Amino acid sequence: MGWLEALKRHLGVGDRLEYALAVVRLPWTEEMIRNLAPHWVSAPFCALAKRAENRELLLGLFQGDPENLRRALELAEIAFFRFFPIVGLLTRAGGARQIGRLPFVESVYTPPEDYGFDYLHILKGLHYVLEHNQQNPESAIHVVNMSLQTPTPCPFDPLEPINVATRVLSEHDVTVVVAAGNHGASGEDTLSMWAAAPWVISVGAAYPDGKRLWERSSRGSPGSPYRPTVVAHGVGVVGLRSPEGVYPAVDAEGRYTVADGTSFAAPQVAGLAAVIIQFVRDVLAPSPQVEQWRAIMQSQFKLRVLPVTASPLVVKRMLEHFAVPMPGYGLHEQGAGFVSGEIVAERLRNFGFSDFIQVFGLPASNAATQDA
Repeated sequence: MGWLEALKRHLGVGDRLEYALAVVRLPWTEEMIRNLAPHWVSAPFCALAKRAENRELLLGLFQGDPENLRRALELAEIAFFRFFPIVGLLTRAGGARQIGRLPFVESVYTPPEDYGFDYLHILKGLHYVLEHNQQNPESAIHVVNMSLQTPTPCPFDPLEPINVATRVLSEHDVTVVVAAGNHGASGEDTLSMWAAAPWVISVGAAYPDGKRLWERSSRGSPGSPYRPTVVAHGVGVVGLRSPEGVYPAVDAEGRYTVADGTSFAAPQVAGLAAVIIQFVRDVLAPSPQVEQWRAIMQSQFKLRVLPVTASPLVVKRMLEHFAVPMPGYGLHEQGAGFVSGEIVAERLRNFGFSDFIQVFGLPASNAATQDA
């Protein structure tokens, strides 16, 4: 018996239950909560589960697994996110459609039944980053890596909840790196819906020589704006291994594994993003040359200049500028090309005026970008 079926039995709900994630227009108001409350069917279950005499019965329903009970309880509670315009709640089948008709709701997403708990926790993990940064600015998190498989391959939607969350992180100057996906063997238009967002850095996988794309690395299609940002070493990667993981150990202690995939390429690019952030913040921004370069770009080249800060946009543009194109592959397959620690270190050591123009310069007609 699945957790939804067990909930249905205890709630006395005759129809099927579904978990809905609604993207709303902020700010939160009492009226919004009042309008959402009738669609939330989980309050009776929460009350039941709090009674000690019922917990053994519930544990039995959840096959004696306290973790499953904890998951069910967490999904049964209504979830509001302080920084994200998202609310999650358990509702009856068809409830998502009704929620979508509320005037303050922009979109509703119902993750697959077996992904509901993971979906909620991904959102909670991303939300924690903003909570941490507000409370601890001296130890702020600047880069987030998402080596995650989406529930099912599906088209990019800017109002899908996790895409909304990564956009908000980007707006708060957190660089988000996302694995492109491992569906490239199926052909074009296989990019993860979370990796297609223009505000993230999407990472495909290549062989360590930097000349060949991994066959299963997800990609876009020619002419499409949805493609990897860059590719990185993702074949035969040595990494730490979770004792509960599915990857085989390559050492006696079981601490390491060797694996392929964009999930192993993306963390390397997240590390490079951190190096770039430190370079921009500690080396480039304080340099007296920056003001000279800015003046030349504006007066002689008539360019607009991005603020010289370690923003997600600057990090992305710098990675694209440093990437080395792989011959024989299109933009929709490799993005700007291959990046590695060696490539980035060399380019940062020799960063000059021509690099500054490529990364920070924009046409004067680009009114969407603020002058520094």
